[in-house]
Amino acid sequence: MSLSNNFIVISDDENQLLSHLKSNCAPSKQIANSQKLEFTLDTKYYSSSILLNNFDSLRSLAIWRVSNKETSIQSFCCFMKRSQSVLDLTKLDGLSEYFNFDTKPFSTTLSRWATDRGYEIVDLEPSDDDVAYFKEINERYGFDRIVEILEGTNWDKKETKSQAGLAAAAARMRLKEDESSDEFEEFDGNLDAKDKRLVA
Repeated sequence: MSLSNNFIVISDDENQLLSHLKSNCAPSKQIANSQKLEFTLDTKYYSSSILLNNFDSLRSLAIWRVSNKETSIQSFCCFMKRSQSVLDLTKLDGLSEYFNFDTKPFSTTLSRWATDRGYEIVDLEPSDDDVAYFKEINERYGFDRIVEILEGTNWDKKETKSQAGLAAAAARMRLKEDESSDEFEEFDGNLDAKDKRLVA
């Protein structure tokens, strides 16, 4: 079956994102080829079936694209190691011990490149300081940030949830916020002022 919601992943050699999505996004089925996964994104406002295709390199993606030119791609993610660059930063890292050479300019160059072209860089191995910062400002990071980006993607095929479904989601959010409290009110199907504010 061919889905119109295609998510392309390049160079996830250890299937880290595939594993994360399997455990967090209700996979419908793993296709015979272990590099493909059909999963469901279930957000507050919609649910959508997505087909992930994982390619080991840009070259293998290019070969696939030749025979799949009509396939619409809504989102893609390319894995890079910090040491990858045109200048081969693995060698520069070795030189840094002898010449006090700083490889941070590559990070700056990559950031500029991504900004100029409308891409986002997601650090999958953030430092402890970065993790503390993300938690402090209540931001998702690492693989969870990739899932958040997928949730914000404008997928071709999706089922928008009804007002009743949104109200139930709002009630679940309220319960989650009040987890520290022992008082839980069941959702009776009627929207109070707080529910309506959350749904709007």
